[in-house]
Amino acid sequence: MAKTIPTKTPCSILETLKQAVSAADDGLSGTAEAFDWLRTLLASIEGLVEDPDVAAAERLEQIRQTARLGAHLATTWHGTAVRLAEKLEAQLAAVNAEADAEVLS
Repeated sequence: MAKTIPTKTPCSILETLKQAVSAADDGLSGTAEAFDWLRTLLASIEGLVEDPDVAAAERLEQIRQTARLGAHLATTWHGTAVRLAEKLEAQLAAVNAEADAEVLS
């Protein structure tokens, strides 16, 4: 007796697609927040550069520390964005495969 390969219904394909879109939405919201944090850090550096009330050596140290924090934030969110993109790509490939299987059945 030949085995039948179960295919997903259009409803399950839509559910997979909804999950992918939801993950993308969550990821984009977090990424937007990270960009806001970077904007704040860069504005802080700009303020330190222009602050005449703080000694030059102290300003440079504060700028260095703030820049280090910004670099850490950017590195962390770069990794997060790469993982989110890979996850979304895999989910969309699954949706395409399910849709192709549905068309062929």
